[in-house]
Amino acid sequence: MNNKLMTPRLKLIKALCHEKYGEKNWSATEIMDVIHENILSLYASDGRKRTEGGIKRSMKEAFKKLQP
Repeated sequence: MNNKLMTPRLKLIKALCHEKYGEKNWSATEIMDVIHENILSLYASDGRKRTEGGIKRSMKEAFKKLQP
């Protein structure tokens, strides 16, 4: 995956975790739950890398969930 998407993806995951679980130290299981719920994983279920466009679409949909 392109490095220019890595930082925004991680910030989005943190924001989603904060919204779902609040202000605490999130466990790896909680973080992975957020990643899978919003399809923000870097790899597809068959082990191939996801395309940059696919990740961008998933990030766009996840970002919409943060909007009031």
